[in-house]
Amino acid sequence: MPCFAHILVVATTLSAAAVANPVVKGQPDAGGFTLQAENVRRQVQSGPMSVYMTHLRYDADVPPALAAAVKGGGSKLGRRQGKQQGTAPSADSRHDTEWLTPIQIGTPPQTVRVQLDTGSSDLWAFSTGLEAGGHAIYDPSKSSTATKLPDITWAQRYVGGDWGSGDTAYRDVVKVADGVVVKNQAVLPATNASDGFLDSPYDGIMGLSLLDFGSTSPLDAPRPKNFFQTVLLSLREPFFAADLKAGKSGFYDFGVVPPNRHKGKVVYVPVNPYPIRNGAFSDWNITLAGYAIGKSASFTKRRFDTLVDTGTSLMYVDKKLVEDYYAQVKGSHYDAPAGGYVFPCDAALPDLSLGVNGAGLFGGINKILTVPGSYINFAPRDETKKECFGAVQKSLEFAGEPMSILGAAAIKAAYVIFEDARPAQDTPRIGFAVKDL
Repeated sequence: MPCFAHILVVATTLSAAAVANPVVKGQPDAGGFTLQAENVRRQVQSGPMSVYMTHLRYDADVPPALAAAVKGGGSKLGRRQGKQQGTAPSADSRHDTEWLTPIQIGTPPQTVRVQLDTGSSDLWAFSTGLEAGGHAIYDPSKSSTATKLPDITWAQRYVGGDWGSGDTAYRDVVKVADGVVVKNQAVLPATNASDGFLDSPYDGIMGLSLLDFGSTSPLDAPRPKNFFQTVLLSLREPFFAADLKAGKSGFYDFGVVPPNRHKGKVVYVPVNPYPIRNGAFSDWNITLAGYAIGKSASFTKRRFDTLVDTGTSLMYVDKKLVEDYYAQVKGSHYDAPAGGYVFPCDAALPDLSLGVNGAGLFGGINKILTVPGSYINFAPRDETKKECFGAVQKSLEFAGEPMSILGAAAIKAAYVIFEDARPAQDTPRIGFAVKDL
């Protein structure tokens, strides 16, 4: 794994004063670092379950047929969910579900594996007080550098209605790469967690959204800064980038782009402000310009907003796009109990190109964000393995409005840069670049 700073020490507090100037030793002009993300394919996870979990994560309305199939104890899907655990790849694991990164918290260091998640903001890890099975834990009582934050509790719900909570919060040292140490980073020890989390391959989550920690209480207490906000002023350039890869480990780059990460120019799209937060920026939400299906298809202009979320596996996009896509897949159909489109597992799937920053980029040549058809075959629908579940599905319904999400199925098809250059620039933005797949 490349390392671009031998020793980078960052200090932070919980106040609005942000991050103090870093103390850098070894390579003072490096200005960044890289984290390796191990690709983990769950042994048992269905496409319908992934759809169901994403609905619950975003408090979206769950279609009744999908809810009945998931909760029905006698259904195949219900039985599969009861067995969902482990991280070993199986013969039918065509899909990528998580990319995990080891970090070390405290002094002496305690190693946990976390999922880097652009759809949330908190950094938490399993801790003492719960039966964490084979998971690694963070025990602040064993860290000489842990400082308790007074009167802070937290509770967070994520994928699948899964949740974590705790009655304490701490600041501690977090080491994320060789010699890259972040001082006084807020960390939430999870002393309660749902079975779904305990059955997952990760030991915690590192949120990288544009918000401060979102799960802490009381609400009027100062909110801790998330990891990206903590290190932001220590980076040569104000961004991190996701280089997720199909079927193998990927990388997260902070502040620097190593050689050969991408080809050609980076095309940037501004992040949309969140209206109910008085125009503030909270999520990595952008507007796409349209789509093209197949290698030589014409471009369809159709604007829609979407979150770009490394913590979601599938793509939930504009309804017309989805209908147009599966109209070109022989044998495909919408399966209500499955919660989405399915097709014969041996079907030929066309590529899907998404319009980034306007239709002018396409012209039949320059397709910045093109998802290969092979990425869209997510997993067999059930044990028969006759039909497979698509990684492209219709937008969720949230408060009566469509809600689109570009998950890992799309993110792994490009080099994706999440930049926040405020106040030098008024608006955060996301960049997309072509890379070798």
